[in-house]
Amino acid sequence: MAESPVKTDPLSPAGMTSLSCEENAVSNTIKVGGDSSEPLLNHMDYVDGDRNLHASAGNAVASREPCIADMTRTRRGVMTFFVCLAVVTSCINLSQLGPFLFSAALARHPGGGAGYHTAIGAIFSMVQIGVVVSSPFITHDLPNIGSKQLLVLAGCVHGVFSNLFSSLHWIRDWKVFLAYAYVMRFVQGMAFAATTIGAQTYLTRIHPSNLGLVNSLMIMNIALGDVIGVVLSGGLHDIGGFPLPFYVTGAIALLGAVCLALIVFDMDRLLPAEQVADGKTGSVVSISRVLRVPWIWFLILQVVASNFAFSSVAALLGYYMKSEFHVQSVIRGLALGSQVFFQFVSAPVVGKLTDRGFNCYLLVLLGLLLSVAGCLLIGPSAFLHLRPSLVLVVVVTIPLGAGHSLMAVASLVAMTQHLEMIGVGSTVDTRFAVAGLARFFLSAGYGMTPLVMSPLVAVLGFPAAFTILAFVYLALAGLLVVLKWLDIIVGKLKLRFLLCCADQHSAAAMAEPAGNPFGDGTELQPLKHH
Repeated sequence: MAESPVKTDPLSPAGMTSLSCEENAVSNTIKVGGDSSEPLLNHMDYVDGDRNLHASAGNAVASREPCIADMTRTRRGVMTFFVCLAVVTSCINLSQLGPFLFSAALARHPGGGAGYHTAIGAIFSMVQIGVVVSSPFITHDLPNIGSKQLLVLAGCVHGVFSNLFSSLHWIRDWKVFLAYAYVMRFVQGMAFAATTIGAQTYLTRIHPSNLGLVNSLMIMNIALGDVIGVVLSGGLHDIGGFPLPFYVTGAIALLGAVCLALIVFDMDRLLPAEQVADGKTGSVVSISRVLRVPWIWFLILQVVASNFAFSSVAALLGYYMKSEFHVQSVIRGLALGSQVFFQFVSAPVVGKLTDRGFNCYLLVLLGLLLSVAGCLLIGPSAFLHLRPSLVLVVVVTIPLGAGHSLMAVASLVAMTQHLEMIGVGSTVDTRFAVAGLARFFLSAGYGMTPLVMSPLVAVLGFPAAFTILAFVYLALAGLLVVLKWLDIIVGKLKLRFLLCCADQHSAAAMAEPAGNPFGDGTELQPLKHH
């Protein structure tokens, strides 16, 4: 009688060539045949109880979390696109006030007057204040909310409050106008913090081995959203007046939130493959524990410093070009746009270098030196004996934009690598904390620097103020070199001490006489064969 053909089961040794993460987990817990003395299911159970085996396999798969390695490359790309789109949309909602806020405010407060520019500037600053205030709370509660849910919630807030902001057009009282604008921008700053922290956390789950890629994507999307927001809102304002930009961008934000809810997978249900293998679920490491690491404070200083020149140029260069060269607004916009453009272009290059294993501290040092050169030439400084030139101003924004990307991306990658190296939390835990710290200190640097540089420019002049900033960057570069040199020296001394201790221990072990290892003073007798 001919034997019936045997089906190749995916759990059998013949069907183990292309197992997924889930199937490998099952194969490690369910023994099919083999030489094991205590198999979970022996071969006869497999032959006689095929359905029972498959039921047990299904229960084993269902009893553990799926892992990120199960995701296809196409699905990762789609989810990355929609998460990046959420960041771009958030920045569009924040940057749309630039082209027409001053004219709208002037209609409520004719003639300007004392405190007028300060009050209007505070409307823009309320976003950064909202980010700084809300970032620690968002980072603390992120594990309870989930990164996808946080992105959807932030998109809804952006959409609703953008539409509410359009009603500012009908408020005629100056004080009510300011109070309403402050509240709206503060809430939008909180939504921006939620979007960026949720997006960075989500992207680190999708691309756990590409820290540089994640940080460069964040900087690129923020820069792209800022540019699109200014251009789009200006055009819509010319077509439909003050309310139209807010209606359109609010609708885009709500549509993006719906797409995130329907298309993007909930990554918090997935665990990295190494955590699946270890049976760990992980918990978020506290920010206070991260801040107890001394070296992290130096890297935080670099993150804050990355925005010193960048935000100062964004806030003060337009006024300097108008007073010094008397150029039109389109030329001023070109100079500011070139800085953002080269920030956008250089960010993926820096991310690729860090992912390829390039030394992050050398990249930070290069960013510091580029910032020094840019700050000295943009004035230019008096001791260089160069004449102010419009071409020089536009060209110098190139190293300033690239320097910002080098310092921000490389510092954040170095921060994560250092925390993981010294064992502060698991990989996922650490990246939760770094995402919150990144948004907190980037916003702090961006909002704080113009408040310091504006009085310096008013008292000393534009070239002298940026010369001071250049020496600040030079001091940071020197501090980086000295600290890394000391770190290398201390590491070598520790290694030499450990090697000496190991040699002494080995010598003591070899010099110890043979005897009873139990230390009771009696000699061990050799065994006699009977």
